Amino acid sequence: MKHRIFIFIALTFSLNLVSQVFSVEDIKSYSSMLNDRIKGITIDPATGVKGRGVISIERKLIFQYDVPEDWYPLHNIKEVLTRSLIESGNTSLYLEGKVDVGYFYYKSDRVIKMVNIDWKDLKFKLGDYIELTNHPKSNGLEFKLKVPLGWDAEEGNGPHIVKKFSADGKIYLIYVKETGQFLSKKDVRDLFSNETEAQEFVNEFFNNEELKLNNSKFVTIENHPFVYSHGTLRKERMGVEIEGKVHLWFSFIEDQYIYFMGTSYSNEDYKNEFFEITNSIKLLNQY
Repeated sequence: MKHRIFIFIALTFSLNLVSQVFSVEDIKSYSSMLNDRIKGITIDPATGVKGRGVISIERKLIFQYDVPEDWYPLHNIKEVLTRSLIESGNTSLYLEGKVDVGYFYYKSDRVIKMVNIDWKDLKFKLGDYIELTNHPKSNGLEFKLKVPLGWDAEEGNGPHIVKKFSADGKIYLIYVKETGQFLSKKDVRDLFSNETEAQEFVNEFFNNEELKLNNSKFVTIENHPFVYSHGTLRKERMGVEIEGKVHLWFSFIEDQYIYFMGTSYSNEDYKNEFFEITNSIKLLNQY
């Protein structure tokens, strides 16, 4: 298979050294451990790619491979490797340890390709669009949005939750419910004409003791009026109360009540990630 590219993900081996910036010595020690594991091993029997070894240079882990004579890299190999690393969910070492990664490919002891990826390039990225127009819970609403790389896209577990994206304590929900009343874009814009009324709508529709939203304001998504609000969500699990940070986009589209909500249960807010997902929304009804 001449055209096949082998992608070896460093974090196949668990390290448990996250939440800290690694020293150069830490990285060197880790590279030595990985080197012992892959050196001389046939990584991909289908193509004959073998592990040559792993080394480190300052803050970079470099994976080296011996490849057959009929092997050659894809023209977009860096993009493919970057996407594969993010999709694998194994980027904690690089991101939290601030470690760069390199892939070197050899033929007859000669380097034929070098790929270098900065750890910052492994941060949050959106993947492909997911089309939800024909989803039974969309009730005829025509829309699509992008799923983040490395996140799970699952069916919603409630009667009106269309989809749920999740990863590492972060959850993004898509909710659609029929109202039985048609509202034009102008009607919705008039309803949300001032922040006080917008806040009243949020309080009415999200009347929940566990959910506290505030600072509602008028925003536009795909030329359609929405209300954006943020706050906290408290939940009890196994006798322990946890608090999540919530970001919510809420509106009426024709005869549907819809909201997009991102929640994170960690010390970080992930506001920017939820905003990027929401910014990818395409409301196809208007085209």
